[in-house]
Amino acid sequence: MFKMFAAFAEFECDIIRERVLNGLEAARARGRKGGRPRKSEKVRKQVLTMYESKSAR
Repeated sequence: MFKMFAAFAEFECDIIRERVLNGLEAARARGRKGGRPRKSEKVRKQVLTMYESKSAR
């Protein structure tokens, strides 16, 4: 009985993975990217300056 439950769970996991990959592929085809947007160079420099001044103490 438990082997049947495990088989169904594995099958469901495969279906979910396939749907997610199809969705990501469709989003890329529409020009969408994933992930967090990158910061501008100005903000990056400001963060580095703040970090360096903090570690100098």
